[in-house]
Amino acid sequence: LGEGDDAVLVNSSGAPWTGEPVAVPLVLEPGRLAAAEVAVIGDAGPLACPAQLEVESRYRDGSVRRANAVLEPELAVGDRLRLRLRPTRERAPDAAGASERPATDKVSLSLLPHRGGAIEGLAFPELGPAPLLGTVPHGTFDAIEYTPDFYSGHVLAVDDHARKTTDLGPATIAWCHRGGVRDTVEARVETRLGLWRKRYRLYHHRARVDLVHDVDLQDARVRSLRAGFVTWLAGGWDRDTLRYVSQNGGRQPDRFALSADVRVEQSQAVSEAVSARSCLGATGGYVDVEDAERGVGVLVDTCQAALAPLLDYRALEASFFLRLQHSAAESDEVRAGFFRGRHCFRLALVGHASGTDDVPRAARALATGLSYRTRVGCGVADAG
Repeated sequence: LGEGDDAVLVNSSGAPWTGEPVAVPLVLEPGRLAAAEVAVIGDAGPLACPAQLEVESRYRDGSVRRANAVLEPELAVGDRLRLRLRPTRERAPDAAGASERPATDKVSLSLLPHRGGAIEGLAFPELGPAPLLGTVPHGTFDAIEYTPDFYSGHVLAVDDHARKTTDLGPATIAWCHRGGVRDTVEARVETRLGLWRKRYRLYHHRARVDLVHDVDLQDARVRSLRAGFVTWLAGGWDRDTLRYVSQNGGRQPDRFALSADVRVEQSQAVSEAVSARSCLGATGGYVDVEDAERGVGVLVDTCQAALAPLLDYRALEASFFLRLQHSAAESDEVRAGFFRGRHCFRLALVGHASGTDDVPRAARALATGLSYRTRVGCGVADAG
């Protein structure tokens, strides 16, 4: 650290860092700053790099205690940046009601406050006006097994007595952070197992939304625990060219057409004792669904939790049902999961044009991060 530096950020990976978001955790001394902006400095001087400070906690006097410096740097292998905090006037809080339909130039999101802040519709304007992901309402399909509501962005826990707990109850939704890189809203739901929170991070310069589940499980013995539900809305897709892409152990991604005669039911229980049929390997950290023009990749931060993606697909009438959910625990005849305390599950939804490498690149960045040093220590800064 140089004099006046709050952090040094280094690309110690084997590949260039091409503007993916990164968050550097900071701890400040009492009384130093009430509000601040982040200055990004390269070897040749200050850089015009998008950056913001997200305050997580404060001291009793109101000064910043813990915060994240969030920026979108471009770094060659071995390059470094210096971060410095500069005092600024604090921004007035935004009205909580506006957070039910947060939006940026790259992302348009609609939430359901009476259903735990689940996603009603998610659109990426540069890919088209129609929402690509969200909630499929009750009665959309005639097939009896597909008549319920199918939400996106929630958590489901099933205990040993087959009781289900979700965060689909009434939620309190409010802004957490707003800045030049991303805006964040949080939904809180009181459940039978504890307080469950989720955060949506909407980015200004890329078609991306982060979904972060913060689940409090107070000595819960669960048969199944699933998070990061994502339901595709058929109106925004071309069914004839639909496919999913993922890496399953190889160096190159595997591509599978989702034609009318294909049926996938990985999340279905085999019996009362066996809670799921199978899962995707997703060793690259992502599952991408695309058609001839557009796609949405679902990335998992496996440094936080090794979630296993479960895919369900079926062609129905002139439409289709397609859903992805991520398992943190399943059970069979000899095992069930036991959870205690708080658990964090983090995913990213990345919109892209077909034929690009946006999703694999973002997944690699999420897996590697950037090295940092601050006044209190060093580590790996998360990509998002």
